[in-house]
Amino acid sequence: MPCKNSISTPFKVKELKFVINIAWNEIIILWRRKGFQWLLLVLMVFTGYAIVSGVSRYREVHTQREALKDSLREMFLHQDPKSPHMAGHYGHIVFKPYAILQAIDQGVESYTGTTIRLEAHRQNDAVFSPASTQSSLIRFGEFSFSVLLQVVIPLLIIFICYGSIVTDRKNGTLKILLSQGASLRKLVFSKIVAYHTFFTAFLVLIIALFYLFIGIEIGHAALPMVTGRLLLIIILYSMYYGIVIALTIYFSAIANSIPGLLTSLLAIWFIWTIILPKLTASLGAVSYPLITKAQFNQELTSLKANELNGHDWKNEKTKAFIDSVLTAHRVDSIQKLPFRLKGLLMQADEEVKNRIHDKVFSNIRDTIRLQNNVSSFSGIINPFIVVKKLSMALSSTDVYHHFHFLEEAESYRRRLIKELNDEDTHKHSEFKDERGRVSADFWARIQDFEYRPAPLPWSLRNSKIEIAVLFLWLFITFGIIYNRTPHIGIV
Repeated sequence: MPCKNSISTPFKVKELKFVINIAWNEIIILWRRKGFQWLLLVLMVFTGYAIVSGVSRYREVHTQREALKDSLREMFLHQDPKSPHMAGHYGHIVFKPYAILQAIDQGVESYTGTTIRLEAHRQNDAVFSPASTQSSLIRFGEFSFSVLLQVVIPLLIIFICYGSIVTDRKNGTLKILLSQGASLRKLVFSKIVAYHTFFTAFLVLIIALFYLFIGIEIGHAALPMVTGRLLLIIILYSMYYGIVIALTIYFSAIANSIPGLLTSLLAIWFIWTIILPKLTASLGAVSYPLITKAQFNQELTSLKANELNGHDWKNEKTKAFIDSVLTAHRVDSIQKLPFRLKGLLMQADEEVKNRIHDKVFSNIRDTIRLQNNVSSFSGIINPFIVVKKLSMALSSTDVYHHFHFLEEAESYRRRLIKELNDEDTHKHSEFKDERGRVSADFWARIQDFEYRPAPLPWSLRNSKIEIAVLFLWLFITFGIIYNRTPHIGIV
């Protein structure tokens, strides 16, 4: 009597050899096809171009921004003598670093600003996006590593795998294989294993080449910062290719017409990669509309109108603040204060305006998050969206990473302005001359802006929906294949 707890899966240990043999034979047959060899050669050329152009672009932009950063730092350290208050209005300029993984996925980086002027009393927008300096053809996209991984390779998978079973049915090979004891389920899973093994090996190869190139570019000491992200990128695309391969082979198993199957698969690919992404983006924008820049500024102005204003000493809240300072120090005039009231008042003005900006801008971030959630949940019917968003997150180029940069720059601005206001508050300082102007020693003690990229766990926390949807696709896809394949007719 067989044991009741015996394993009853398509991958019993005694049947593993059969699966491996079928998968290996499928790989050998695939490799011997002349057409496939030419496709692979073209794909390698595209891959080489994507890697070299991406890394070259990084070298060019990184060198350019670092040179500008050094130049502005020199100007900052050697600026003409001026009061701390005027220095706050003069401001400083910071640049967004060009992340090396942008060579894989540009994400939103082509359309977001890269330069911010930091000054007192206001938060400026990031300006000079890369797309603004290019022709209008940029809206159609450009060939990049992400296009290769997300669009070109899945299309190649469809062309290679679509006839894997339907062709065997048409020429009678399928009946011969099944008459030798193989089940259709085992055959389907064997072919999935074969093609997935091949394309995953190719994926590992091209990411390894990219890793080698960036190791030469950024130095081996900096490689650990991107190693984890690249490993997850390999896992991400391996899972995506597994879904595409599994669905293509399953449809090949149930199809009766080869031309009709290919047309249907290409239609699905077109809807996934072209139609649905634009449709869901539009749906998100309509469902959760963003306010315009003019409305944003108007809301800030209206909220600031009723608050303390450091430049208007007749403002009621400004008067109340001054009175509270005089009362706290038990003096009856500003001249009797042990510090300069103007510096303290400017810092109070900053803190009021910062709170207002944070309130209004948080509404902008929440709206964009809701818009993104629409496309994230649309991944239930379109895994391409999920892979695209996760690819951007792992490459540090999605909108959340841009917000992270803005927050870091704003945090630096607030520290810089506070140091200036604190210096302005002192009646006497080792860094001031007799006219109250700060010296070069003061600027030297202020650290330059150094952007600290978001860590990998932070990136993953912002992609919980996409991760869940991707695993849902895997579970449903292979669940359907496992349960439905035995019911497919052979003839």
